[in-house]
Amino acid sequence: IAYGVVVSEDGTMVDDCTVFVHSPDHVRIFGGNPKVGEFLEKYRQGNVSITPRRDQLAQLSVQGPESRNILQQLTDASLSNDSLPYYRFLTDVDMAGMSVQVSRIGFTGELGYEIMLPVENAVAFWNALFEVGAPSGLLPAGAAAVMMCRIESGMIMAEFEYDESMTPYDCRMGWAVDLDKKDFQGKQALVSAKDKSSLTVVSVVLSQDGEYDGVSLLVDGTKVGFITMAIPSPCLDGRILGLARVDRTHSEIGTEFDLDAESSAKAEIVPMPVYDPERTRVRS
Repeated sequence: IAYGVVVSEDGTMVDDCTVFVHSPDHVRIFGGNPKVGEFLEKYRQGNVSITPRRDQLAQLSVQGPESRNILQQLTDASLSNDSLPYYRFLTDVDMAGMSVQVSRIGFTGELGYEIMLPVENAVAFWNALFEVGAPSGLLPAGAAAVMMCRIESGMIMAEFEYDESMTPYDCRMGWAVDLDKKDFQGKQALVSAKDKSSLTVVSVVLSQDGEYDGVSLLVDGTKVGFITMAIPSPCLDGRILGLARVDRTHSEIGTEFDLDAESSAKAEIVPMPVYDPERTRVRS
């Protein structure tokens, strides 16, 4: 599995995507922006075919320290770290009597798996999963829980930590750009933008409880950034943790900001991520 960015002709962010390489002539690309499909069609050549599968495939994300033990009860295939390492996937796995694809990625910073299967089998698989998972405390989780996990884990999200006005260098995704590759969409713009980035994304802790999504960050009364999303963090004993876009000149750990809000709270940059800084759990 490869993870990277899709940029516009101007080198600005369009999406961050994952690519599942099934064989030299078969890949699946997962993203959230319809423009990615438009770009694929634009550059399609020869006998290459592009088939949308959104209506045909369902995906269940099973995340947490018990995810392996729970899923292993549904299959004879080994889900060990040796058999299925982080950022790898297995196809045609018999799980709960159904043929599924199992992958090791996620949006939580935890040990976790994604199960991909035909839409018509999704409910039956859900029921089988919760039957074996209930004794281990398996619970359904919605967007609020996922947002909490991804903020603690420092994972960026489109339209929050980046938009189409920003380059990968503005949102901590510059590592995904390989300027040594042959020409690709936006390459020349990225060559020019590489050393000119004025923005970055940081983690901030708030000194008081409250709602801070979208609140501006100030230094000496001047806006230098804003909080993209903030949540009470279990990892920080309930303190409010957020991700923020800030000017690079004010992005050092320990930098403190005033807030453009009816609050005397302060925001302070802390190391990212606050949860499992060495990212060992996702690889466990």
